[in-house]
Amino acid sequence: DDDSHRAAEDIQADIDATTFEIETLTSEIEAADAAVIASVQDPRLREILRRRYINGQSFEQIADAMSYHRVHVCRLHGAALLAVHIRKKCC
Repeated sequence: DDDSHRAAEDIQADIDATTFEIETLTSEIEAADAAVIASVQDPRLREILRRRYINGQSFEQIADAMSYHRVHVCRLHGAALLAVHIRKKCC
């Protein structure tokens, strides 16, 4: 009984450590994403990237929130990705 209790405690400790590691990595990824987004000069493009990649919104949700047509948001999103790509090549 003591062995099974210790095994359960060990498993819980492993779960807690893994959960902490996942949360830490998630925070690091979000910080990196935020830094990339902040490098985009156009505030509309930054907002689209933030809504898409930080908030996880669909293009339809972004279009509604920004009062744009979905197709326009898709075009702006492409421009935003291009801006990030060009910035990465130049820096």
